Amino acid sequence: PMAPMPTMAPMAPMPPMAPMPSMPPMPSQPHHLPTPPPGLMQPEPVHPPRAIRNHGCSVGDDCVGQSSFDAGGYLWCCHKGCGSCSSSSSVHDDVLSVLCTCSDDEGAWSFSDFSEKLANDDEFQSNLCIAAAGCALVVLVGLAVAFARRRSTIQVPESVLG
Repeated sequence: PMAPMPTMAPMAPMPPMAPMPSMPPMPSQPHHLPTPPPGLMQPEPVHPPRAIRNHGCSVGDDCVGQSSFDAGGYLWCCHKGCGSCSSSSSVHDDVLSVLCTCSDDEGAWSFSDFSEKLANDDEFQSNLCIAAAGCALVVLVGLAVAFARRRSTIQVPESVLG
């Protein structure tokens, strides 16, 4: 085998560096913002949405004097008498959706609100049909299971049991 290498003497410390010279001051800049080139950074033109989906909100003059929000160029708010209101709006594919939810009894829906929504809101109608079909399916499956269990029950006459 090879003999181990001899140990080296420690390195001499390096001399300290000279201090860095200070930097010259920055030249002053003009106090105006540069003008963007034509065609860049122009705001999008505001145009009304192609369609509006209103879910529980009042609009326009009904909102005067109430807490309200602007969406799509319209003033929106919860129905009068709603003490605790949550609201939101969004735009997707040029369709504005507004949602107002009232969490107290005073602002709860009445039967007339429900019937108006049923008569005028296509999305509400389709969702209601889907929910009704789902409920009917659950009832039918439950009945089928009950009848299947009833048929499979074997009744033994008491004379056989002894």
